[in-house]
Amino acid sequence: MPHPHDTNPILDQNFQPNLPPLPPQQYGFNENMNNPTDELNLAPQAAGLPGLPPLPQPEAGGGGGADPQDPMIPTLPPPDNDIKTEEQPEAEMPDIKPFELTKSYKTTLQLKTDLSKLVREDHPCGILHFTRQTGMTEEHAFAWIAHHDNPAHLTNALKHFEKFGFDSESVTFIPYSSRRSWIEKYPLAFPHVHCGENGHVMGYPYWSGG
Repeated sequence: MPHPHDTNPILDQNFQPNLPPLPPQQYGFNENMNNPTDELNLAPQAAGLPGLPPLPQPEAGGGGGADPQDPMIPTLPPPDNDIKTEEQPEAEMPDIKPFELTKSYKTTLQLKTDLSKLVREDHPCGILHFTRQTGMTEEHAFAWIAHHDNPAHLTNALKHFEKFGFDSESVTFIPYSSRRSWIEKYPLAFPHVHCGENGHVMGYPYWSGG
């Protein structure tokens, strides 16, 4: 009896273990498997796994296409040409009444002071509103003056506007709290000309037709 750790029987080419042979039908091998001198040949199983249908064999010619009769491939029903869509009725438009627009060939913009009656007379600063007539158009220009009660300051502002064709006889003074408040209230009547605390006049009158 050989020793358990003896490797000589394993290295012996004629050594064969005492194992029962495997049945060839379970693995698809032929009977030549037990012969060490023959090549190992694998034979496919014809029955496949038990309980499953056999795999389909490819057709001669190599088409490889799917069988339309195969129950595993779902089939779609043919299109139904008799289905008709119902036409939706048009949405009814709301009854909109025409807006009665007031028509006029002339509008007037009223410029008012923001001071109370108690301080209007003695308030020094405000707006100089110049007007002139050019053909059929009435033109307007505006200036801010810090001291209209100072004759020298007022004269400087009037002479400045006379250079641009605005007569001093067509000017109106509107007392106002501040230049900023005037611009926020009447942005269309922007005072582009400014006569400051020292009486110096700056800017050019951008007039607009009215």
